[in-house]
Amino acid sequence: MSRSVTSTVGLRKMSETPEELIQDYIDFLKSQPVVQGGSGIPASVGFQMTQHVPAEFGPGTADRKPEIIYSWGVLHRVGTHSLGGWGTRQSSNSGFAQATDGVYLQLDQPETLNASGASPMKLTLHHDVLIGSSLGPTESTSFGSVATVMLWAIPASLVR
Repeated sequence: MSRSVTSTVGLRKMSETPEELIQDYIDFLKSQPVVQGGSGIPASVGFQMTQHVPAEFGPGTADRKPEIIYSWGVLHRVGTHSLGGWGTRQSSNSGFAQATDGVYLQLDQPETLNASGASPMKLTLHHDVLIGSSLGPTESTSFGSVATVMLWAIPASLVR
């Protein structure tokens, strides 16, 4: 006989800064029971990220098209002030036909997003969605790449 044990996540306050939101999820992970043995699934933080990479104009950039990248995966604690983990991504350059490759995402306090293949981005928080932005080259049509990151808690579960 097997049973699943889960806990509910209660938010006491609304986060107001990226640092507070990241810390809220770190605190959630710390509060979850440690799963013993190989039969349980540890607590984690799910993520979904969209990256918008603008088209660039100028010498040597004629072949670069704008790109949208969708990524999803799970994050765990990295050290004492960060969340990080691997996910899967799909690109508009491949027509979103298949998952192209893995992506490593790390959220560092107070407000930095690092994703493999992209420049570090400064984070802001809007309605519990993290928005990352980086300055682009001087000959770009926009201010640079932009990413949106949504997070959700995944409680630990134990199958006996």
